[in-house]
Amino acid sequence: MAKQWDDTMKRLISAHPQHFVSWLLKDARFVQLLPQELKNTTREADVIFQVLLNDAEMLLHLELQSRDDTTMALRLLEYNILAVRQYQRPVFSCVLYLRKGYAVAESPLEWQLPNGQPVLTFTFLVVKVWEVAAEEILQTGLVGLLPLLPLTRDGGRHEVIEEMIEHIVAAKQFHLLTWGEILAGLVFKEGHDQAWLKGRFAMHKDILEESWVYQEIIREGLEKGM
Repeated sequence: MAKQWDDTMKRLISAHPQHFVSWLLKDARFVQLLPQELKNTTREADVIFQVLLNDAEMLLHLELQSRDDTTMALRLLEYNILAVRQYQRPVFSCVLYLRKGYAVAESPLEWQLPNGQPVLTFTFLVVKVWEVAAEEILQTGLVGLLPLLPLTRDGGRHEVIEEMIEHIVAAKQFHLLTWGEILAGLVFKEGHDQAWLKGRFAMHKDILEESWVYQEIIREGLEKGM
């Protein structure tokens, strides 16, 4: 289940990387997505963006968390150091918590000696999506973030899903309907909600089936024999 959350989010991010960069690191300009694998280790980060901030190169590292991990702060530090060593650029690390109910890392991570002498202070960004208001996402004007609306504080309301669909259709970013439906499907658990959701997206069935996202999901499903 956690893999489904992570895979969906990674694909969503790759569709509109600049929108996530703008949300997480103000004024930064997306350049490219870098390989997830960090050399000389079995570690693999979730997403690494190459960005420009004040016209200087740096990296934005993002971890997507949908399950419990009490070592998250330490893991962020490890990835950060490995990325700095590999790319020789400053790195800003963020963790995006997708659902409530698990331990959440607190920034900064601080180490000190038994006598109180500071050894290390590592600052990172923590975003608890369930605490973000849907209106806050809408006000960014970043259409690539719209599929996150079901995960927000008021994302369980039908009106929010309606707004998400309307904004995506108005922007003609129809491939985002697929991500919106997938993430809403991970949130809406009750039978009547699921029936409503299915019916609401059925109105855009033709558009969804023409989407490259939908076609890719179908192709991968066929390859796996699903």
